[in-house]
Amino acid sequence: MPLWQEWLHLTGFGQRSQWLFYDAFLRARALQRLQFLRHNGGDSVLFVVLPDSCRELEMLVTGLLLDNGKGILRTLPVGQPLDELPLVCQSILPTALVLFAPTPLSPTQLSKITKLAQKVDSPVALAGVGAELAAEQLRSSPLANLGKEPQVMASRLEQFLSGHLDT
Repeated sequence: MPLWQEWLHLTGFGQRSQWLFYDAFLRARALQRLQFLRHNGGDSVLFVVLPDSCRELEMLVTGLLLDNGKGILRTLPVGQPLDELPLVCQSILPTALVLFAPTPLSPTQLSKITKLAQKVDSPVALAGVGAELAAEQLRSSPLANLGKEPQVMASRLEQFLSGHLDT
């Protein structure tokens, strides 16, 4: 993704269009891969990015890395309102809900996420930079911390789903 990030900031004539084309192509391929891996039935983990914290491609690539080829991850669209997640989870009945926080969390956001975890019937985990920076506060909450590094997140997700992650 380095090229994608580099082109994001280019401002010359035609460069924004070039980036948009590249972004659309990569998003389509990442989404296609997630859908290809998706198993029908069995465990499903709902993966949601916190509102206004990243672009769709970043969320999809993180989802692919977190899924680690298992086909259990279901991503919700960027912009999913957090307060509607209990309703969504009630409908989908996921094995777990993973909230992706690629940026630091404010105390208000952390409080809102903690309250959300109490309203959802599924276990809830937080992943990304926000989880890593809020590690101390997460110890006394119902949220599991999956960390920020993709390999660590995937490993902790496996432990979380099997009930062996110490939250």
